[in-house]
Amino acid sequence: MDKNNIIQIIEEKEYDKAKKLIIESLSNNEQDIELVKLLGLCNVNLNCLDEALKNFDEFLKQNPDDALSLYYMATIYLSKENVNKAESLLKKVVELRSDYLDAYKTLAITFIKQKKIDDVFLMEEKMLELGCDDVQIYEILSTAAIENTKFSKAVEYLEKAVEIEPNNSGLFNKLGLTYFSSGNVQKSIELYNKALQLNPKDSSALYNIGMAYLSMSSFDNAYAYLKKTCEIGRKEQYLIAYSMAALKSQHYKDAIETYEKLLKIVPNKENIQYNLACAYEGNNELEKAIKIIEKLLTFNLNSVQLKLHLAALYTKIKRNEAAKILYSDLIASGVGHVNVLYEYAVLCAKTNEPDKAEEVFKKVIKLDSSYVLAYKDLAIIYLSRKFFDKASEYFQKAYKLAPDNIYVVFEYANYFHLMANFEQAKKLYLKVLKNEDLPIYMMISIAVNYISMNMIDKAKEILLKAIEKEPQNIEVLFHLAQVYFSEKNYQNAKQLLEDAYTISPNTEIANLLAKVCFEIGEYNQAYALLNLVNLAIPNNLSVMYSMAECKYMQKDYDIAKNHLEKILKILPEHEQANALIKKIKVEENK
Repeated sequence: MDKNNIIQIIEEKEYDKAKKLIIESLSNNEQDIELVKLLGLCNVNLNCLDEALKNFDEFLKQNPDDALSLYYMATIYLSKENVNKAESLLKKVVELRSDYLDAYKTLAITFIKQKKIDDVFLMEEKMLELGCDDVQIYEILSTAAIENTKFSKAVEYLEKAVEIEPNNSGLFNKLGLTYFSSGNVQKSIELYNKALQLNPKDSSALYNIGMAYLSMSSFDNAYAYLKKTCEIGRKEQYLIAYSMAALKSQHYKDAIETYEKLLKIVPNKENIQYNLACAYEGNNELEKAIKIIEKLLTFNLNSVQLKLHLAALYTKIKRNEAAKILYSDLIASGVGHVNVLYEYAVLCAKTNEPDKAEEVFKKVIKLDSSYVLAYKDLAIIYLSRKFFDKASEYFQKAYKLAPDNIYVVFEYANYFHLMANFEQAKKLYLKVLKNEDLPIYMMISIAVNYISMNMIDKAKEILLKAIEKEPQNIEVLFHLAQVYFSEKNYQNAKQLLEDAYTISPNTEIANLLAKVCFEIGEYNQAYALLNLVNLAIPNNLSVMYSMAECKYMQKDYDIAKNHLEKILKILPEHEQANALIKKIKVEENK
């Protein structure tokens, strides 16, 4: 076939068709070496690079100074990361053709890849002479400037490129990345947004904005932009960034879903497995998190981070012995950090090893005399042993070190409450109340102290807030029922106690519910409940007397007297029992 026709087909970018025609012509013994060069060109465009190399090599044996063939060979070697070979060929090209701009640009790229940045700038004048309006030149020069950490110079080059092509969103992205690299994150976001204005579906711009917000710890913004990024493109790097933003912004379900997708792509990537465990933990799927960390630990037996994380997870699900073993192993292996010792001591206290806990807490204080929580927890141990002076001493030390630490103040208040110094406890509890979103257990303790001071309205105010947060919390239900009982609001008290008893039937709830039933005249129900309490706690004089009262109100005097006689057998001087027997005798004699 005529060579000109083949050239026309190549110009129309029908490379596959042209290739077939060239091969057919060459097989017909047409000895036109130019066809070999054209075949090389087709193979380059068809990405058949090894074939193209052979074609150009064959052509150059007869035409060693053909700049175009040398250039294409250089680009192929560059794509194969044989940068030295590419550089050598490109230098020969520009010697042969001093006006070959693409060769200069590609040579500059080889210099950047080899960190020969000064060589790039030696060609700057020549490149700009050949193509002062060529945007790619400015992009190359900006890359070289960034490699030299000359960010202001890189900005100059890219701003010149933007002047030439103001509607090129890619240039705004690159300019934004340059500002980001220089530490000007806000300016980078402005430029990424300009890229988005030019191309609202520019996934690179969305991704860059998300990453900028991620770097600023603005996790909700990062999440929003990276979510949009993944809606447009599903690149692995997009998914990784989005899943991290979802995790950091506490969108745990989205993080889990994305990390699970990533693990199907890269199943053995440990950092993704670890982040998935963190997402499960955030979503309160602790067993799943534990399973992953345990697996990772089998491959990283000496990982301190994994052991610490696993110990913390065990503690959350109250596998305190397992957590304690991990901390013990860490300490034995030489990880004697004060925080590790402290957590170990806490677990010793939780697993009924108060002596060991005391010993380790003291060691923590010796290592760090300002470790306030160790003083606080040591005081709690002394308080549980009724060493009140010691407890007071360590609470004072903790409070002196951290008078605004909510946990220290709270436990110190609890100490005063236990000592029946309700007024001093109240002063400290008031400091605790200044904190927003208190844990339920703190709210309950504060309310109980108010009840002890007969400040029923204050107790009620706190407990009503608590029940909004946790409507099924047994202690909240019980203490709020106590408040209603003291207000003689028996129906509300009864409803709360019945709810509590359904959730957790225990003697304390049953006893108060019996009192409520007695007050509203439901003596049969009151008696039945008291009987259950009596079976659980035999010979409790208060319960036995209440049972007698129920039967007295029902005029069942024989059973009432039976209960009262049992009381008097245990305590003959029981005033209430003696008085009720006298009343029964009066009633019987009527």
